[in-house]
Amino acid sequence: MGAKAKILFLGDSITHFWETHGKEVFERDFKQYNTIDAGFSGDRTEHLIWVVEKSGILDPLDPQLIVMMIGSNNAGHQLKRKGGTGTAATAAGVRRALDSVRARFPKAKILLFAIFPRGKNANDPARRQNEQVNAIIRNFADGKDVIWVDINDKLMNPDGTIDKEMMPDRLHPRQKGYEIWSAAIMPYAKRYVK
Repeated sequence: MGAKAKILFLGDSITHFWETHGKEVFERDFKQYNTIDAGFSGDRTEHLIWVVEKSGILDPLDPQLIVMMIGSNNAGHQLKRKGGTGTAATAAGVRRALDSVRARFPKAKILLFAIFPRGKNANDPARRQNEQVNAIIRNFADGKDVIWVDINDKLMNPDGTIDKEMMPDRLHPRQKGYEIWSAAIMPYAKRYVK
């Protein structure tokens, strides 16, 4: 199946959990494309770089569309003093990961998603850092080969709070969040995946 995968997901636990919290949506919308979910729980930008450049697990793949979101764990670990990185370093890590993905899959279109919101409200330090990173990394998209997609306003209430129905731990979406994410991906899948 791997060599026939037309869509590849890259990221951290939010991506990984397509296999659990988003499984029903994934099966319905992405199975037809032999989609591979290569998101790994706990991954930071440096881990994704290793997956793309060194691991070899992506070697048999030649996807037409790549969905990428990474960086939230850099903020989370930074705030917990467990080796995370600040805003500039996280953005630089996303840049390098993106460049590695482009080099590895030069024909694929890449959807670079804004790092999802986290924390109870807009004052959460990790959310603030992620928003600062998003302000930088959005400029990495050229609108042609790398397309910026930001659905964060759809994952939050108008006041910036996050409902427990959307993200019970205020970090990982449940099915409702994956429905929203899928709805943002599907127009590109229909356009770019043959």
